[in-house]
Amino acid sequence: MNLYNQIGTSALVPAGDLLPGQVNAIVAASLYQLGDHLRSTRGVYTHHGIYVGEGQVVHYAGDRAKDADSARVRLGTLEEFADGHPIEVVPYGTCLPSIEVVMRAHNLLGEARYNLVLHNCEHLATLAKVGVPFSTQVREVLAIVGTPLAAKMAATFLAGGAALKFAGAARTMTALSAAGSLIGGGPLAGVAVTGAAVGAVSLTTLFLAYKDAPFAPAVERQARAEARSTGWLTLLLGVLGTAALVAFLGRGRGAALVSSGLKSVGKVVGGGMAAGAVVCTGAPLVLAAVGAQTAYSRSKKKGAKEPAGT
Repeated sequence: MNLYNQIGTSALVPAGDLLPGQVNAIVAASLYQLGDHLRSTRGVYTHHGIYVGEGQVVHYAGDRAKDADSARVRLGTLEEFADGHPIEVVPYGTCLPSIEVVMRAHNLLGEARYNLVLHNCEHLATLAKVGVPFSTQVREVLAIVGTPLAAKMAATFLAGGAALKFAGAARTMTALSAAGSLIGGGPLAGVAVTGAAVGAVSLTTLFLAYKDAPFAPAVERQARAEARSTGWLTLLLGVLGTAALVAFLGRGRGAALVSSGLKSVGKVVGGGMAAGAVVCTGAPLVLAAVGAQTAYSRSKKKGAKEPAGT
């Protein structure tokens, strides 16, 4: 964490006979380098810009705070960019030469293409810094949204929407039998197939947050790689585990075994067989999401403790 993040914006307050702009330049000169990608945390989101020297930052800003309609790329002071919040420098493994970053940022001045998802302030900063626009925070939001979407997919596929309450059992067994037949099995195999399919689709969205970033530091890339591999492994174990649980709780053979097993699972959430099927489908996804996040956090902590250059 750099010094400015520790002292906040108080260091930019004018002192003595120096003008505000002169104080900004003096303080910034000891903290930032030309072309640094700056990030300021604003609660649930982060604001981004490129430091271009003399205490100035190129970033997206509106005529008023949080006015997206008037947002365009502007040249502002560090105080304006920080808006009372701490600033940190975003680390990169590789990036364009600093002078080129500054030139690219200046060339973007006046642009008014702001879009919260497709072209926000982080896209602007990464475009100047590495020549490729991307937004990590957008990927993370999409990953979070992917989980409830997967649950809805599972409920719709297994129970036929409104039929979940009125004709859940029959619809569920039909859907599971059809899914199981894809691999030459029956309803029990359908539990595994459905769980794997829904989980894989959702994890594709979830893993956008852990997509490899060629320009990121080695520690970040390693953490993302471990998150992806752990997520898929946990998904596989979750699929096999839920199928085994249904077989263990079930009684009888074939469809009867699956039916009774799913009913036992459904009772846990106050439902029946259809509810049990949704739980068994969603469980591998939840386990994979938790596993991926745990692996990412553990790898980042491990990398932070290792000496540089190891």
